[in-house]
Amino acid sequence: MEIIAATQSQKSASTSDNAAASLADDFDTFLQLLTTQLQYQDPLDPLDSNEFTDQLVSFTGVEQSIETNKNLEQILGEMQQNDMSGALNYLGRAVTIDSATTGLKNGAAEWEYSLAGNANTTSITIRDGKNKIVHEDYGQTAAGLHQYSWTPPEGVAGPFTMDISAETSAEVAIQTTISSNGVIDSIETLEGNTYLSTNGLLVDPSRIIAVRDITPSAAENGS
Repeated sequence: MEIIAATQSQKSASTSDNAAASLADDFDTFLQLLTTQLQYQDPLDPLDSNEFTDQLVSFTGVEQSIETNKNLEQILGEMQQNDMSGALNYLGRAVTIDSATTGLKNGAAEWEYSLAGNANTTSITIRDGKNKIVHEDYGQTAAGLHQYSWTPPEGVAGPFTMDISAETSAEVAIQTTISSNGVIDSIETLEGNTYLSTNGLLVDPSRIIAVRDITPSAAENGS
């Protein structure tokens, strides 16, 4: 299933339990070696206490780092639980997604696009999941927000991504933005990250830019 991820990649937490166990083993080995060295040291040339003192300090520093990681993992776990709780608020609601990629809703792909100014021409290109152009069209030329819906022919599979290009009569490019619409039908967790499912896609909650309750008429139409 296609994933519309967060704008910045999220890093999974490292496991500190294994690190703590490894440190404990290393520390036991260090103590055994130190004890052996002390037992068999030359009285005329005793061990330099600064050496094993530095090693003990190093072990302490690593132990503190591992403890810090444990605390961070606990905080991250609580945040993930909060993410799931927050995601429940999206269930069954219509959303606008900060993404030009979408799946099908009732057999059609739906987008919103905006023009920063009036255009002379607006060209729309739609690509499939293999980045192949499957549809080309002309869009609205007035400044502002516009809706666009397209029903792919049989055999053309998504997800689908819209590209839009708008120019003035002087062939000066006009700034455009594209978003997609959907209804959240389920919530999934993958590798510790919470995603919202809509139109056959998984969306990171951070990509949701608008949420709306579904009106009775829209619900009857399945939108």
